[in-house]
Amino acid sequence: MSATSQTLSDPLTGWSFQYLTDASGDRPPAGGLVLQEVRHHHHNLARDLRLIGLRLKVQEIDPSGKTVRTVSHFLSLSDPPFTAGKIRTLAPGSGPAFPLKPFQFLAEGEEALQYQTFFRQAAFGMRVDYELAGDYLAEKFPNCEISGLTLSQRYLFSGYANTPPHEPSGTLVATRCHPLVKYEMTPNARLDRKKNLHRIESLRFDYRLHLTLDRHHDVAANTTLPQLGNNAGLFRDNDVINLIGGLTGLTGGPAGAFSRATFAAVEKPLVLEVVAPGLAEGLTTLGTRSLYPPAPDTPKCWDNLHWWGNRGPGAPLISAPGAFHSFHMHWR
Repeated sequence: MSATSQTLSDPLTGWSFQYLTDASGDRPPAGGLVLQEVRHHHHNLARDLRLIGLRLKVQEIDPSGKTVRTVSHFLSLSDPPFTAGKIRTLAPGSGPAFPLKPFQFLAEGEEALQYQTFFRQAAFGMRVDYELAGDYLAEKFPNCEISGLTLSQRYLFSGYANTPPHEPSGTLVATRCHPLVKYEMTPNARLDRKKNLHRIESLRFDYRLHLTLDRHHDVAANTTLPQLGNNAGLFRDNDVINLIGGLTGLTGGPAGAFSRATFAAVEKPLVLEVVAPGLAEGLTTLGTRSLYPPAPDTPKCWDNLHWWGNRGPGAPLISAPGAFHSFHMHWR
């Protein structure tokens, strides 16, 4: 069935976007819940936000506990093999309790975990639930430790706030977008441990964020300018503010000292495409579980991204951190 587009706008948080549905108008198309032309107070954020699928890493184990093989299996959020529920709008409603307690509707509906501090002023969201049938798993992975998998895909949005702080100085307010996935596995009650069994070693959820930010912070001025594309920078934060390292040397002035104290590494702006690990076993340096502090030549991971509109040849780069109109993303 062909996909159709619907428009949604939330005046409380200032977010607006289009979302795709199947022909019924109330369920997601093949591929899951997709948001397009995402804007905040008329400023462009993204052309397209979507979860393109999940990757199962599955082990086959013999009765002695030895791993026979490991396979990688990719699944898109299509119906089938998933059974997709209806698209739900998550809004706190109205009345004297709102918007004073916007997180209440999220907590009661289990829409987020430990996100209370992000939604003190305003909150808004979208949700779709999916169920992977047990017969699909039984066919692909006989004698699997799980007999079912349920997913809940959510996008949560907040209004302008500074709780918790989103940049090292803690002075700028920002609005936030949270793409989230909640999942639950159903144990297989008929598992036979006397035979080879299949075990889910890991799940990986792959997102595509097609970001596009405006060249100018003024909406009216931006419409008259040619859009020259976006720039990006990669950062790795210091786990502890390095005041001594930041104060050594005189180059760069206060801004340079602040950067040296805050960041362990910076690539700004990026001139080439980058493919790199974001986290390695939950850490930002590879192979550090048995070696801490890591050796100087230990490969390290990036942990946040800064994105801004291109001002054009000869114009200064937008500052990072501290930009008046930019996108910032942490995955650590």
